[in-house]
Amino acid sequence: MRFIKRLFILACLLLTLLTWSIYEHPMAVARVFPFLPNITRMQLSTDTPKTVVRGSTQLLQPIPNVYVPLQEIPITLCQAVVAIEDQRFYQHKGVDFYGVARAIFTDLTSQHAVEGASTITQQLARNLYLSPTQTVRRKLTEALLALQLEDYYKNKGKILELYLNNIYYGRNAWGIKAAATAYFGTSDVSTLSVAQCAFLAGLPQSPSYFANNIPAALAKQKLIIQKMQALGYLPDNFVDVLPQVLPGK
Repeated sequence: MRFIKRLFILACLLLTLLTWSIYEHPMAVARVFPFLPNITRMQLSTDTPKTVVRGSTQLLQPIPNVYVPLQEIPITLCQAVVAIEDQRFYQHKGVDFYGVARAIFTDLTSQHAVEGASTITQQLARNLYLSPTQTVRRKLTEALLALQLEDYYKNKGKILELYLNNIYYGRNAWGIKAAATAYFGTSDVSTLSVAQCAFLAGLPQSPSYFANNIPAALAKQKLIIQKMQALGYLPDNFVDVLPQVLPGK
């Protein structure tokens, strides 16, 4: 019994050491996990339209996605995304271990999956390099790639820029410029209001659902405004004005 206990402690120490090594030196991970995509060799498409495929049905006429640099993106949009997707975005290095522990505890106490723990960087890694298939290997790959992305760019602003330009917003709109066009009829992202930013920030969590259920998307927008106020991004007396959303085609 004592031998088993010592073996368990040793295994925990080795696992902790491996986790720390990966966290501190993520670019060296490829030598340990050769199945990982090489992020330094993969070029991002910045202006090629993407097409959503579900089963045998292909959604036609994708909206062209023109890449928008961070300096042209409203800061309120970045704040809205952080508020709803990853409030510890500026504290972690791609994987929020505190968030993972909290999600596991919440799921265990609820006896079913309640809370996710994917950071903005993990979502970016999934959209750039991986399929949506839910497997343990994909989640591991997603986490490792997120650590690599953060270490490679060393710039939270760049991570947000890549995220906003590559995430899916529904209505076959990939990227924030296409989303602004699809929902508000404008291609000038810099003119988006606070309400419009909050609306768009909530779409990626369930883009197909929100695209076909605008009342639910507007309710999500209100929740995001409240979170932004709680985080100090907006004053408590901020008056939320519901944006005029274009009807879907």
